[in-house]
Amino acid sequence: MLEIIRVTKEEITADSLKVLFEIDAIKKSIAAELFLEQDDSSKEGYKALLAQSKRVLETLFIKNEIVEITKAIAIEITESAYEGDLREKEYAELRQDLLIDQFHFFEEELIIVFVAPKIFSNNAINVQLDYSLEIQDLSIDM
Repeated sequence: MLEIIRVTKEEITADSLKVLFEIDAIKKSIAAELFLEQDDSSKEGYKALLAQSKRVLETLFIKNEIVEITKAIAIEITESAYEGDLREKEYAELRQDLLIDQFHFFEEELIIVFVAPKIFSNNAINVQLDYSLEIQDLSIDM
């Protein structure tokens, strides 16, 4: 069976496993970092979390859940910037500008790090989700 999400690079560090996922659906590679609560610096220790991260990526990109998450982020940021007023032009521009930079997978949650190079040129937008892909928190690193 042909894999649609592949790990093309793995590197174990002192506190994480860094991987590069090749995602056929978007024809792109995206970096990710996996973190365990218990210290286990072996590849075997990360096996379950790596499998879970691949399932999440399949849901995000194959079932296209990332579109809804991106819409929700753009709405929340736009409404926050304009004190509860959703301005369609600004929302559309931000939604178009949002790009995934990387993923951080933890045992109970994940963080998607977005960038918006035209609108937030030097900032990262961190979106914390549970594994049912419900947004738990959103922050912008200034």
